[in-house]
Amino acid sequence: MLVVDPIKVVQHEVLTSKQCDEGLQLVMPDLSDEVSQEGEYSLESTQIRLPLDSRKWTIDSDATQIEDIVTLHQVTTGPKNEVTQRLAMVAAELMELGRVER
Repeated sequence: MLVVDPIKVVQHEVLTSKQCDEGLQLVMPDLSDEVSQEGEYSLESTQIRLPLDSRKWTIDSDATQIEDIVTLHQVTTGPKNEVTQRLAMVAAELMELGRVER
């Protein structure tokens, strides 16, 4: 078993469009290319346990344990497309009107 001590992988790195596109594709594939972002992130691995098969010198991926913490620092996002920006503003206004009338 290979055990790696907790480690700070990235600290206060600037978010890039590529990172956000790749991450957003996992959650909302249709919107990943439509979002702009600003901010920073940090990544810390708190646990890495890799069971090694000494006969083959391979890693048993089913038994691998990895725990990470991703921290977002003052991140802002918004749509890149002007039409999408306007639609979001109209939706926000309609939601606000709904709150006032209730």
